[in-house]
Amino acid sequence: DRGRVLVEAASAAGFPMAEAYCHYHGWGGFDLDEEKAFAMFKKIAEETRYAHAEYMCGVCFQHGIGVDENMTTAVEWYTKAAEQGHNVAMNNLATCFEHGTGVDKNLTTAAKWYTKAAELGHSMAMYNLGCCFENGTGVDKNTTTAYEWYTKGAEQGYSDAMCNLGFCFQNGEG
Repeated sequence: DRGRVLVEAASAAGFPMAEAYCHYHGWGGFDLDEEKAFAMFKKIAEETRYAHAEYMCGVCFQHGIGVDENMTTAVEWYTKAAEQGHNVAMNNLATCFEHGTGVDKNLTTAAKWYTKAAELGHSMAMYNLGCCFENGTGVDKNTTTAYEWYTKGAEQGYSDAMCNLGFCFQNGEG
């Protein structure tokens, strides 16, 4: 696909993050090497504070990719990236707070991070925030606001938001 071609070209041009991705996926003539990919993401994150490298360290720790699985450490990396405005890290961090995974459960904090990610255009966070408002999870229950967030997520093509939006219409809430 086009994204892979671009990442491979960036790797060939010497962009370290692209090279790490090539090791992560086994692209661009590189063997799949999760340990090397993780080491590269971590080095980039530590040396440059590049938010996407911090996010990828979180992903690696969350899923045990190239490193032992450790949700507490994943939360630490997601927090670093989220604090720099990385909306996917914000959504992942919110999910950790919502479920108490790697961090003490805190529904208010979860809703806060979902809100930040949703406001930055992350469609899954829009859906998740809609669920928070529909169920009163970390926020006051508000079906009108839930409907608004489901609509925004659906407009971006997020299928779970479309489904919940459909239920809103079916139940006369839309």
